Amino acid sequence: MFFGKTTPSPAEPDKHIAVIGTSPLAFFLTDILQLNGCAVTILVSESKLETYSHLSPFTIKTAKFQTRHTNFVFSSALDFSPDFIFLASTPENAALDLLFLTSPTFKTVPLINLSSFYNRKLLPQLTKNKEIRAYFNGQINLEKNTLHLLDKLPKMEIDAVSETVTSVRRLFNETHLSVSLATGTAQTILWEHLAPFFLGNLLLLGAKETLPEQLICPDRRRQADVAASELAALAKKDKASLDSSAVLAQLYTFVDEYRSEFATPAGFTRFLSLLPGINPLTTPGLYKLCTAAANKY
Repeated sequence: MFFGKTTPSPAEPDKHIAVIGTSPLAFFLTDILQLNGCAVTILVSESKLETYSHLSPFTIKTAKFQTRHTNFVFSSALDFSPDFIFLASTPENAALDLLFLTSPTFKTVPLINLSSFYNRKLLPQLTKNKEIRAYFNGQINLEKNTLHLLDKLPKMEIDAVSETVTSVRRLFNETHLSVSLATGTAQTILWEHLAPFFLGNLLLLGAKETLPEQLICPDRRRQADVAASELAALAKKDKASLDSSAVLAQLYTFVDEYRSEFATPAGFTRFLSLLPGINPLTTPGLYKLCTAAANKY
C-alpha cells in the first residue's frame, strides 16, 4: 500500500523511467514509481524547465485523507536510455510532447502511451518506438503543486501481450495502482475508455452542477442516454463495439470533486477535436450538449 510509505520500496531499485508530460496523471505516475524504488525523470521543454523545477516539493493528497510531500526531478533531455517511457500529456502539449521521442536514446525503449486520445494519429508518424497503449481509470485533480487523487483504487489497463503487462505490473508492485490486461480489439478498447471520458467531461463542461448532481435530474439523464447511444453508433463506424449502457455506468464513477481539464476556451476547442464526427444530423444529442458547453467558452 503505497499511500502509507515514507521510503522507497526496493521492488525495482535499478529501473530508470522517463515520464513525458505535465498532466495530473504524469505526476501521479511519477510519485508512485518513485515510492516503489524507481528513478524517474519528468521531461519538459527547455522553456518550461525552470518553472516546473521550482514547483517542488509537491503535496500529495490521497482519497484516504492522507497528505505527504515529495520532490520530482525535471529535465529537458536524457543522455541515456531509460528502461521505460510513460507518455501522459496534457491536452495542449500532446503534439509537442511527441518531439521528445525523436531522441536517439529513446529508439528502442518501450513506450507506454497513456495519451492515445490525443496522439493516436500523430504518434506513428513521429516515432518508431514500440507503442504500448494504456488507459488510466481514475480521477486526479492538480492545483499548482498539489496533487489530489480522488480514487482509492485507480486502475491501468494495457493493450498488449500478457508478458508486457507483467513487466509493467512489476513497476507498480506494492502500490494501489492495479495493472491489468485489456481485452478486445484495439479500437474497441480505445472507445470503451474514450466514450465515458468524453461524455463525462462534456456534461461537466456544459453545466454548473457536478456530474453526480446532474445524473439525478431526469432530463439530464435522458440527454446522457441519447448521447451514449450516439457514441455507440460512432464507435460502430470506427469498427469498434461499444455498449451504451456501460458508458452510462462509467459516468457514475465520477466524483463530486472532479474538475475537467478542458474548462478553458482553448481547452474546450481541443476537447471537441477528440471526436470530430459530431454534427446536428447524425448525432443531434451530442451536438446539442456540445453547443450548450460552447456557449460557456
